[in-house]
Amino acid sequence: NFHSAMIVGQILLNIPLAYAGALALTHLLVGSISVATLVGLITLTGIATRNTIMMISHYLHLMEHEGEKFGERMVIRGSLERLVPVTMTALTAGLALIPLVLSAHEPGKEILYPVAVVILGGLISSTLLDLAVTPAVFLRFGRRAAERALARSRQDPLDAAPARHQLLDPVGKPAGRRHAPAQPEPGKRHRERHADQPAPQAVAVLQPEDFP
Repeated sequence: NFHSAMIVGQILLNIPLAYAGALALTHLLVGSISVATLVGLITLTGIATRNTIMMISHYLHLMEHEGEKFGERMVIRGSLERLVPVTMTALTAGLALIPLVLSAHEPGKEILYPVAVVILGGLISSTLLDLAVTPAVFLRFGRRAAERALARSRQDPLDAAPARHQLLDPVGKPAGRRHAPAQPEPGKRHRERHADQPAPQAVAVLQPEDFP
């Protein structure tokens, strides 16, 4: 929905920040990368990008509906308003993963343990760095993209959407608006129908007294 390469790039920027903490904690606790680690990285990618998308969407919401202008005040307000939801999301997921991280050598946890370690490390780094990096990058490079996004959202969708279907004539060229042929008036049509017929001639009517 953003239609901006800069905003998309900023969203993708949070992925390396999440991978940094995930790989660091994996190196400390697991020591190797396995298929389970890759699965955890894929899951972590969705969590990290979602947080950035929600924060940038809130910036645009403040500018469009709350009357805020692009600047440091708007970015600070948006970041503080998203601080509690982002922190609670990461804290809830992290608390659910702690029992799996503590049960490293229990039977049946050979696959769940690396996944939990990767996600937990990525949540820590992405949450802390996202709250610092995303506002700074958006404030520095996001002015033009934010203005374009607001202009696009305020535009009437019926006027902005191009015509998907055009009428074509038999030779394949676009045809203009077609009008129905004009219908003549009923009286005029009757007169035109009988215009070519000869006029009726008078017929003499003979009376009985005319015969001898």
